[in-house]
Amino acid sequence: MLALGIAIASDVFSFLTSSLIVTFPAVLAVDAVTATLLWLALGRPMLILPILAAEAVPGVGSLPLWTVAVVLISIFGRIPGRDPGKALTDATSRFTNPSAVAGPPGQSKP
Repeated sequence: MLALGIAIASDVFSFLTSSLIVTFPAVLAVDAVTATLLWLALGRPMLILPILAAEAVPGVGSLPLWTVAVVLISIFGRIPGRDPGKALTDATSRFTNPSAVAGPPGQSKP
């Protein structure tokens, strides 16, 4: 709940000040503080870094990216559709099971 409150407060501030060019440095500072607090509150997920980069793009800050990220991490524990364990398993299976690696088309395995 703490992380969701932080995300909503930051997104509301960004939305309300997105049309004011004078406050752009203040919005970036708030986003940096938000990223740090969410990173600590959510258990240091690396998803926070791309969200922070997206929030730095003018115009994108008016979208509720912090809130969406917190909700997705809260529900799924990660962003859906990504399975980091599978990628690691696929990479290591090439070394432990050479027959699992397919050769070029039309070439038989020895």
